[in-house]
Amino acid sequence: MAINAKERDIIALSMVPGIGASRLMRLVDKFDSLRPLFDMSLPEFKELFTRNGDITASPGDILRSGEIASEISFMEAAGIKPVFSHDGEYPEALRNIDQPPIMLFSKGTMIVDDIRAVAIVGARMCTAYGLRMAEKLAYDLAKNGITVVSGLAKGIDQASHRGALMAGGRTIAVMGSGFRNIYPDGAQKMVDMIASNGAVLTEYHSNMKPLAFNFPARNRIISGLSRGVVVVEAGERSGALITVDYALEQGRDVFAVPGCADNRSSRGSNKLIQDGAKLVTSARDILEEMGIEAYEHVSLNESPGRTPEGENEKRVIRAIGSGEIGFDLISETTGIETGALPGILIGLELKNIVRALPGARYALK
Repeated sequence: MAINAKERDIIALSMVPGIGASRLMRLVDKFDSLRPLFDMSLPEFKELFTRNGDITASPGDILRSGEIASEISFMEAAGIKPVFSHDGEYPEALRNIDQPPIMLFSKGTMIVDDIRAVAIVGARMCTAYGLRMAEKLAYDLAKNGITVVSGLAKGIDQASHRGALMAGGRTIAVMGSGFRNIYPDGAQKMVDMIASNGAVLTEYHSNMKPLAFNFPARNRIISGLSRGVVVVEAGERSGALITVDYALEQGRDVFAVPGCADNRSSRGSNKLIQDGAKLVTSARDILEEMGIEAYEHVSLNESPGRTPEGENEKRVIRAIGSGEIGFDLISETTGIETGALPGILIGLELKNIVRALPGARYALK
């Protein structure tokens, strides 16, 4: 991982407590060389900002403490790459939003086709209907070559990532914390799966904890990466509505899935429809609005992980039995084509029913 001196300085500045994305951008825009900042005392550095009570260390403190060297070593070991706004890999869709991140820490790979992306967001505390709709929409969008973007949170976010993974498609997760503090707890397996089928991104250094004020800022990246934002179940004060506000500011399309009129978890999403968001009942509604012709059959009557896939899951579980079994033998035993089998296995892994072993072998948990 080749990082030049200026990029190393940017990473070090991002680790200064209290800097934040907007202050970091102001420093990079103001100073042709960032080196003089590292020679400033803490009082001198704080004088660069009007409200500076939250800045508790200087850039020089970070450099002398060895934190930057530790950060870079961690990234190299974990396969995390810093992507700067001047890089060709930096998502083009983010360049023109208000306060674009000066850099992103990325695990996985971003590709040109990610310009065809749709965000699916919603409540953490959601109904079975909401989970089913998020998973199904993501599944069908991914089948049609759309990259599914979400925020890794429990509930609608994870259902969206799961649906895209089960379809064998691409998905991008945007975190509100650093890679040493994956949030929520227990999401590490999903992070690894997403990284192998897309990318996990954050603008925060690895030690950043999942602080409450990180997540609204994170939402501008979710909408910024996407051509449209779909809300599946959101209460009146849901964080998903912050993503909608960013989407409207950024000129993105806004969609909403209708929910039960008497369900509190759907009041926000139903209100969006009243206010003009496009009502969505299937992925085809989204694709048509985006001017993309659906080339894969989409039907709400066929939900991933259920019928007919639900029967295939049972066949895979029976084939694995109480021992270990290889991928090819699972396909031969069940009669499931090798192209369809990875999505079924990923779904069973995410449900903590099956575990993957070295050498493309599988066992039940």
